[in-house]
Amino acid sequence: METCPWKSQSSRLASRGWDSKELLQLQWWNGPSWLKENKEDWHVQKIPVDEDIVQSEKRKTGISMKIVQQEVPWYAKRFSSYYSCVQLIGCIRRFGNNSRKLGERQSGHLTQNEIQDAEHLLLQVIQKEQISSKDSDSWIVCL
Repeated sequence: METCPWKSQSSRLASRGWDSKELLQLQWWNGPSWLKENKEDWHVQKIPVDEDIVQSEKRKTGISMKIVQQEVPWYAKRFSSYYSCVQLIGCIRRFGNNSRKLGERQSGHLTQNEIQDAEHLLLQVIQKEQISSKDSDSWIVCL
């Protein structure tokens, strides 16, 4: 392993107490002056390396993967986009609300609040399915 003297490592000078004026005078962006010399003239110090110690310090790593094949959820089978799923849930919720109300019923495009509620519900359903897939019909209760 080869190293160069710390005085020529301008990246370390700020941590060695040099202030900004001294760094500016040094013109550190030009790099150390010895880099412009022939490679044979560089002041490089060889450090002995014990390969046995290096090899013993290397960490042994392993990779393990678990591949789980899950059934495609109902909202991904029928619709190709997230927006379509949100619209469907919004319409289902509106239908449920309209069937409970006798007087005023909603019609036309979904309101921003209905879209936000439907989006929130869809995210709850997805989270619930990911956390616990025991009861596959539980999302119907939420609607």
